[in-house]
Amino acid sequence: MRKGYVIFSALLMVLSSTACTSKESIKNMEQKVIETNNNENTADNEDGTIKSILENVPSHIDKVFADNYVVDADVHVPVISNADILSAEYMRLEEQALLEAFYAEKAPAKETNDIGIIYYKDGTSSLTIADEYTMYRTNDYEAIRFPIENFASEYELFSTGRKFGEVYKQEELSFMTKEEAVRTARDLLKQLSIETADEVEAYAIDFATLQQQQDERIQNEIAIQEKMGVSPIQDPTDGYQIKETFTQEDEFYIIYFTILQEQIPVTRNSYNILDGERTLSGSTARVLVSAKGVIAFEENGLCRSTGISEVPAGIISAEQAIENAYEMQNSILSTDKVTVHKIDFEYVPVAYNGNYNEVKLTPAWSLTADYNGGISEKDGEEVIITQIVYINAVTGEEIK
Repeated sequence: MRKGYVIFSALLMVLSSTACTSKESIKNMEQKVIETNNNENTADNEDGTIKSILENVPSHIDKVFADNYVVDADVHVPVISNADILSAEYMRLEEQALLEAFYAEKAPAKETNDIGIIYYKDGTSSLTIADEYTMYRTNDYEAIRFPIENFASEYELFSTGRKFGEVYKQEELSFMTKEEAVRTARDLLKQLSIETADEVEAYAIDFATLQQQQDERIQNEIAIQEKMGVSPIQDPTDGYQIKETFTQEDEFYIIYFTILQEQIPVTRNSYNILDGERTLSGSTARVLVSAKGVIAFEENGLCRSTGISEVPAGIISAEQAIENAYEMQNSILSTDKVTVHKIDFEYVPVAYNGNYNEVKLTPAWSLTADYNGGISEKDGEEVIITQIVYINAVTGEEIK
């Protein structure tokens, strides 16, 4: 700034000695000096800012810290200028918006239980509205629930079920392209004022694999009962609406979305806080689309921002977050081999008072890693456990 004033003073001296110089010329010259100063200050401030740190994060980090700690990870960061810590609360979706989305021009029966959960039914579908989750299911969904409910999406790290992508491998279905199905699902979320990231996790559920998985699950459940000596054998499909034969009319897409807050993804994974007595939910949304339209919708852990809690002066880099995680791993003297294979910059809900409904959405580096848990006594195979370490991007401390 001082440099600008010196230049401006020199210009004034020159201009004052020129009789034909107008007041307007002096004003224009002054404005140019001000703009020069502003440009210089902006350039100076970009060093170390949140924006510049994220812009300079490499798309892949490959580093060996020790024999038992390796990083070979793709890095995902949003395009943002700031990352404020937000005060937020877990939210209930607007009842009227849900009715307009699922029961337009219909009159479903309504019930409310003692703790305020709302239920709607009309004979063809049901809608459950609670404080931290919403669930809509049609009868068509109930007919295909049995062969898919023991599967998990890629982001569900702690599920014991197989991943959808391991079994349901078809890319497109005949009734609609995957892109069209995603657009249909996203339109629903927009109608419910749920902001989502562009990238989605989507699977095409074809009828042949549905049939195969239903038959396989029935046989597996019966085999487990026989091994346990259960007599008489119980029907493993009891409580489900089962179809004996699936056709192309039963095919659908299942789509998982990443929720955004202020253009920053919110973690989809839940985690236990330090005392182990409370679980903080990530934000998830899942939509199933068939030829008949949306046959199921589920959301859990959506947050509503109630204001800015803190404006951080800056954040640590992804490399520093890895260093911190490595030091923490060393401090527990573990010999398990750790391979970090994914790094995300995202919001993580953090507890800050005794109200279980209120959190602070805190910018964090989420490090997804595979831990070598030794050899299984059951089959002699190597045990791999996938976990996430959340590093607070402001303080550098682990979130737990």
